[in-house]
Amino acid sequence: MKNDTLSDDPWQYAAFEGIERLHYQQSATMTLSERLEALDAMIRSASSFKDCMQAVHEESPEYKTSCE
Repeated sequence: MKNDTLSDDPWQYAAFEGIERLHYQQSATMTLSERLEALDAMIRSASSFKDCMQAVHEESPEYKTSCE
């Protein structure tokens, strides 16, 4: 029988199933508004990476990507 409680084992989240279980446990404690806020934060973060990529590309031609 599997024990779904948190333990001190640092390897428990090393596998895909462990990460999936951790995400489920964390999201189960969040309200809908908290989940939407987290999603907005992830979108802002992804947008900032896109902006940084554009800046690096403009500054240095050796960083050309295949997405052009």
